[in-house]
Amino acid sequence: MKRLAITLLASLCLLCFLALLGVLIVRSGDESETVASPTAAAKTPTATPTAKTTSSPTSATPTPVPPVSTAEETAVAATPSPEVTGCAAGITAELRGIDARVDWAVYCPTYLPPGYEKELIGGPNPLEIRIVNPATGSRIYFVQGTGMKLSSVTALVNNEGELVGSVPYGDLVGQLFRSLPGAAHGPFTAVLALPEGEAGGLIQYIEAYGVSEDEMRPIAASMRRLDTIP
Repeated sequence: MKRLAITLLASLCLLCFLALLGVLIVRSGDESETVASPTAAAKTPTATPTAKTTSSPTSATPTPVPPVSTAEETAVAATPSPEVTGCAAGITAELRGIDARVDWAVYCPTYLPPGYEKELIGGPNPLEIRIVNPATGSRIYFVQGTGMKLSSVTALVNNEGELVGSVPYGDLVGQLFRSLPGAAHGPFTAVLALPEGEAGGLIQYIEAYGVSEDEMRPIAASMRRLDTIP
């Protein structure tokens, strides 16, 4: 009996020891979680001020003025130029008389550099307009019509000139030429436009002496059909 009582007492002590050990383990785990928790809590406040700083009115970037849209830019670029009221060098009335005698559209320059004036108008077909600058001796010839062969006009630019590229000729597309070195007729620039195509027979042609390519471009672009000018 005494031995049995000792055994039971030893078992009870072992159970108490194991229970105490379990309590210590659980308490240790709680302390670990308690230590880890402040670290996570410390991270949370640091994120919150950052978000507030970003949305703070004092640090916000002012809203930029929205750029002009492509459509608006196109509309601005497409704004028509002021209405043309007449041909340059005061030749409108004289050309109207010729326009009434031909069955094709007469064109006239609506822009010339300063100092140019009319020298001669001949026609009606072909129509030739001679413009001169008395101070510099520069001359510009505007030739158009069906009464001349294309070969007679292109011979000069093909034999003595070289093609620069396409340029506007009013509402048509022209070809800009410049003279080759040593051209028999002297340095020139020329623009050839064919309103009805090469086989149509109608020719619009500008030939200029003492006029640079840069000066020729706006002259050619200014060409207008006489029947569109008030």
